[in-house]
Amino acid sequence: MDFIARMRVLAETVLVTPRLRLEPLTPAHAPELFDGLRAPALYAFIPQEPPASLDHVLARFERISRRGPADGSAVWLNWAFRTEEHYCGLFEATALADGTVDIAYFVFLPDQRQGLAREAGAAVMAALWADADTQVIGASLDTRNEASAKLLESLGFTRVAVTENADFFGGMASDEYRYECRR
Repeated sequence: MDFIARMRVLAETVLVTPRLRLEPLTPAHAPELFDGLRAPALYAFIPQEPPASLDHVLARFERISRRGPADGSAVWLNWAFRTEEHYCGLFEATALADGTVDIAYFVFLPDQRQGLAREAGAAVMAALWADADTQVIGASLDTRNEASAKLLESLGFTRVAVTENADFFGGMASDEYRYECRR
C-alpha cells in the first residue's frame, strides 16, 4: 500500500487523547459545528468568511468527506474534535504523494487558550509521523496570528520562510509565515 492509500486509511481513523476525541469529519457533523464556525473572529487571519448557512457547511463537509480530489493526488484528513461535553473545532491535514502534509485548524472561541489545539495537533502529528513516508509536516499562517505561531512552535515546528503580500483580504495585504517540522 502506498503513502496516499495509507493516508486514506488514516483519514477514516478516530484519534483519542486524554481530553479529546478526533472524529473523521462527515456531513453529519455540520449541525453540531455550524454555530462554532460562524464566529467572525475565527476568520481574522484567513481569506474566508464565516459560513452563510448550514447548507453551505453541509456542502463543504460533503466535498471534504470524499477525502481528496478525484485525481487521487492528495488526501484530505479532516477531524472534528470534541471533549466529552461538546465539539471544540476542526483539525485538517492535506497529504501529498511526496510525503508532505500541510495542517490547519479551527478552535471555537469558547475553547481557545485551553491547550486543546495543542493536544489535537500532537495527536494528528503522532498519527502522521507513524507513517515512515511522512517527510514534512507544514503549516502556513498570517504573520499577525501570534497565537497560531506559538502553537506551532510548541509542537516543534520551525519558521522557515516569510512571504510578503501572500494574500489580500479584509481590505489589506497579508504576509505569511511558513512553518515546517521535518523527519
